[in-house]
Amino acid sequence: MLPNLFQERYWSPELGVTNPQSTECQVKLACDRIQVIPKQQRIFLFINLSALHQPNYFYLPGAQADSIESHGAALEYVDQALVSLWQGLRCRAPTYAILCSDHGTTYGEDGYTGHRCAHPVVWTVPYADVVIKPYR
Repeated sequence: MLPNLFQERYWSPELGVTNPQSTECQVKLACDRIQVIPKQQRIFLFINLSALHQPNYFYLPGAQADSIESHGAALEYVDQALVSLWQGLRCRAPTYAILCSDHGTTYGEDGYTGHRCAHPVVWTVPYADVVIKPYR
């Protein structure tokens, strides 16, 4: 199991999919941990951003159900919430970061909704990698 590969691992309800502020809580925890680890010590940090998982309707005002629009709103929320993590990592830079999803989600493609199906939208996992440079 993936969490067992880490020296430290954390989970609580406020970090989970049902909390609309989950990414803020996840980032705060990560930043708190990063601050107490000596800067010369290397870190491998893994965060499974729960806000991009279902349910995500609460990121879109007035929405009653998950949709591609609420998923987009969740992504906007995550982008905003990650700012303090990037700032914290720049203090330890250079840092190599890989961002990726654990799976995609269907929103009606070929009649499917969700992620528990064998569909290319679910299998296609976008990712990005970036080098975070130190402040100058």
